[in-house]
Amino acid sequence: MIDETETLKLLIEGEYQSPSEGSRFRIDYTDRTLIAITATGYRILLNFKDNQVNNMLAESIKFLQSLNSDGIRIGSIHGPAANDTLEIFLRNFSNSGGLGTYVAPLLKKLGKAEIFIPPNQNAAWIRYKS
Repeated sequence: MIDETETLKLLIEGEYQSPSEGSRFRIDYTDRTLIAITATGYRILLNFKDNQVNNMLAESIKFLQSLNSDGIRIGSIHGPAANDTLEIFLRNFSNSGGLGTYVAPLLKKLGKAEIFIPPNQNAAWIRYKS
């Protein structure tokens, strides 16, 4: 039998780049918690309600599938999140801020999302990749 925790650990852990492709960070998966470690060594604990990282990923993929091909703005900010963003959707699973910064690249690594910056915009967007 395959251990869900070990499978997720193998899929998730690794080096990433922020959606705007500026900052590099690492994701570690420990005790059903994602830990983002920035290039300067700053550790950001991403706690999920009921410790369900797998559920958050599955629901995020379904959410992206439900959108039109234009996708949705990632909207990664600390503090109040803007409506109609991946960030506000992710707040259903965690009270951590800036989730979009860390989850969007993870969805991309899993082959389920494409991150892009539309013409004449500064903000990064995400859409489902089939």
